[in-house]
This record gives sequence, C-alpha cells and structure tokens, in this order.
Amino acid sequence: MTIQDRARLPEAPDDGAANDRGRLLSMCFGYVASRILHAAVRLRIPDALADDEHSGTELAAVTAARPDSLRRLLRGLEHIGVITETRPDHFALTPMGHHLRSEDPGSVGSMIELFCAPQIWRAWESLDQAVRTGETGFTREFGAGFYDHCAQDPSLATALRDGLGQEALKVAPALATAVDFSRFRTLVDIGGGNGALLSAVLAANPALRGVLVDTATGSEPDSAPLREAGVGQRCEHVVADFFRDVPTGGDAYLLKSVIQDWDDEPALQILRTCRRAMSSHARLLLVEYLRDARPPTASDVPLRDLLLLTTSGGHVRSEKEFADLLARSGFQLVSTTPVDRSYHVVEAAPSEIAGSGTASAIQ
Repeated sequence: MTIQDRARLPEAPDDGAANDRGRLLSMCFGYVASRILHAAVRLRIPDALADDEHSGTELAAVTAARPDSLRRLLRGLEHIGVITETRPDHFALTPMGHHLRSEDPGSVGSMIELFCAPQIWRAWESLDQAVRTGETGFTREFGAGFYDHCAQDPSLATALRDGLGQEALKVAPALATAVDFSRFRTLVDIGGGNGALLSAVLAANPALRGVLVDTATGSEPDSAPLREAGVGQRCEHVVADFFRDVPTGGDAYLLKSVIQDWDDEPALQILRTCRRAMSSHARLLLVEYLRDARPPTASDVPLRDLLLLTTSGGHVRSEKEFADLLARSGFQLVSTTPVDRSYHVVEAAPSEIAGSGTASAIQ
C-alpha cells in the first residue's frame, strides 16, 4: 500500500467505547496535573513569572532546580495551560496561570498546597476502606483525627489556615452583600482562622464590631487580612474551643464550613455550644454547601463530600438535614440564601427549647 493509498482510506468511525476508555484513563491520570500544579506552587514558579517572561535558565536559578528537570516541568505546565512558551526557552504565565501567584486577588495557590499536601494524599489511599467502614481515611492512615493531627503537625496546620483563608476571601464579597449585616452590632466569627471572611464583612459594614474565634492552632492573632482591611480596631481575637465554649454577647454567630467538617454528634455539640452563648434575639449564620440546592449551584458537591469522608469525617448536608440538626440543638431554621455558585447561608434563630449553661463573655 502506497502513501497515497493510505491517504485515501476513509476515516475510522467514531468509536464510543474507545472514547469512554480514553476518558477513564484521562481521569486516572488526573493526579499528574494535580502534582504538576503542586510542584509549581511549591517552587514558586508563578511568582517568579509574575511580571515578565523568563528563560528556563533564569527560572532554574531562581527556584534552585536542575535546568533539565525544570524544563520538563515547564513543558507539563504549558500542556495544562498554566504557562506559554513565548519564544524558544522563554516562558510566561497565561491568564489562568496568574491565579497561582501568591499576590493575585483570586489566587488559589494556598488551596492547592492544602489539598495536595502529602498528608491529604495519603488519606485518599484509604478511600475504599472509608466507604466500607465509615472510618475516615485520615484516621486510618495516621491513627488520629484530622484536626487532632493538625494540632501536632505545624506544616499541615499552616496549610489548612492559609488554604481556608484563601477560600474565604473568594466567598467574602458575595457574603457581605447576600446577608444584611446591618441588623447586627457584634458578629462572632467562630472557627474564623486568619480573619479573611470577617475582614470583608467588617469592611462592608462600618458600624459592625467583630469577634474572631478559633483554637490556638487555627488562629492567627496578628491577622493580616484584618490589618490590611483597616478593621483591626473593631475586632477582638478570642482563643476558644467551640466544643466547650464560645464568647457571649454577639448578635450574630457566623460559622463558615465548620458544621460540614463533622459527623452529626460533634456537629450537635458545636451548635449547642453556640446556643448556650446566644441570647433569644441573636442569629446563627452557617455558610455551607447544600447537597440539594435548588437551583443547583456547586457542581463539585459529590467530590467535596468525598473529601470530607476522607479527611475530617464530615459530610455535605441537605437543607432538611440542617433543619433536623438545628432543631435538636435549640434552633429553628429561618432561611437558606444563595451566596455564590458554591455556598448558601443557612440562617437559624433560637427556638423555644433553649440551651443551658454559660460561656466565656466577650471582654
């Protein structure tokens, strides 16, 4: 058969089974793109390319990497659309790649460092066992719960605080407009980490006072987001364990992505702690994914749900499941309000079945 004969052969018919096999293999190799991104962020390649193009040799010097190995990574980054080769051996960020820069307002670099952390990847290795037994992959691999391990692992604790802070910054502007915070005088942000979410709400509401609450491991007393937003003077920092007590005196208690991290019994304990601290006129604001949101919002709910099964043991709940949890902890569901494509605000008020006990007062 000549070359001309081969050129005249009809194209093979579309093979749906072959396409399906190809898609499955592409998904199987999805971890390669994750590791490429993680390596790029850890080597600070996006920051090195922040202002201009650079040669492979220059990038190797900046990142202290072997030039030949680095060029292989750069080709991988180009393949997934993060950088482009502007001329031979010179590279620049694409518009998508700019979102990996640490200084980019929409940066996802810290989130990539968190979700691709070695400890998280190791926990995923036990997903099949977690499905069989209900035991989280993290506990199976490390012999301790996710947050207990964070208390003993400074690198993971830092990745968690920075990653969640970056995620909070993404939702903060939408939250500040989705909820009427002018109703409140004092907002208590429980599990607020580095204060990223609270800083945006305070900046949008000049009359509002804030209280930032987290554990010693999760908190950042000298909160950069609060300082940079110019609202630090209106915010108090309190170290507390939301399983035991939280400050009293707030008009609203805000918890973002806290309840989803826990199974029902610990979630009830957190909610009851909040209820004991709240007066009858106060409001509870849970910023969470909703599994049965209508209209549908986040498309990654099933993946987020599996991440929780693998790490902390929590799960993404439906509106009915939230209503049931709230009723069992002394609240009644008031409303659910979309914030953005991912989150809803589940607002609750104290019910007639009030909690009891005392809590540490706001100074």
